[in-house]
Amino acid sequence: MDSIINMLGGGDRRSIGRSNEAVALVLNKPELFAALISGIALDDPLVRMRCADAAEKITALHPEYLRPHKRTLIEELSQIEQKEVRWHIAAMLARLQLTTQEQQRVVEILLSWTNDRSSIVKTLAMQALADLAMRDEKLKPLVRRHIWELCVIGTPAMRARGKHLLAALTGTGKISGERRVSPEITAQPDKLEDIPNIGKSIASDLRSLGILNPQQLATRDPLKTYLALSDSMGHRHDPCVLYTLMAARHYLESGESIPWWEFTGQGKELLAAHPKNNRK
Repeated sequence: MDSIINMLGGGDRRSIGRSNEAVALVLNKPELFAALISGIALDDPLVRMRCADAAEKITALHPEYLRPHKRTLIEELSQIEQKEVRWHIAAMLARLQLTTQEQQRVVEILLSWTNDRSSIVKTLAMQALADLAMRDEKLKPLVRRHIWELCVIGTPAMRARGKHLLAALTGTGKISGERRVSPEITAQPDKLEDIPNIGKSIASDLRSLGILNPQQLATRDPLKTYLALSDSMGHRHDPCVLYTLMAARHYLESGESIPWWEFTGQGKELLAAHPKNNRK
């Protein structure tokens, strides 16, 4: 078990390092999963972050791996304030099979995280609350009310995610008389250039990565695509390219066209995890 922890140590403090290698290792040897959970509680913030990242990715495929660690997640790991850990703990909390009392505690934790300083933590806590509410009708009124409040005060990404979640929670695809958020409005355009904010230059760069149409772009993470463009071109792209990709992804997911500069704040937060892209 020490070997997997050692694998996740060292290097850039804000990089996931060999986290994906750890995922592959644990998928082949599930008995190592406990080491990841233990690693989240270590003092090293780098190891904590990477263990949480790997554990979250694994439990997206195998939520049952969390069963023996339920109490640890709820009572101990949820107390960690590091935002890079909370991103992943939020998703894992929503994957637990919970008693009524445990669910009440988890909801309290996630509600408190919607006041976190990190917009990403807020957004993922909101998503986790919605996931829980989809499994328990009694939670829906509370969660809908709270998500609606976040839609009013949140970032563009939070508002977009919140509208989507509200539509799913109501089962109507409508949010308090606003425009419909449904597959009808998210029908994807035929060409990359047809996506709002995507011009000919960025479309050409995307095609150089093998992203040939909106359907392919919709499945790509904006930050990973931005980093891949920088690697492919051999130079750092202006951060506005990332913000543009985030705006495009938002449009493809929600049908809502938002100017790319509205994603500057969230984009800067994402780039903070990759300081090499801020070097001149």
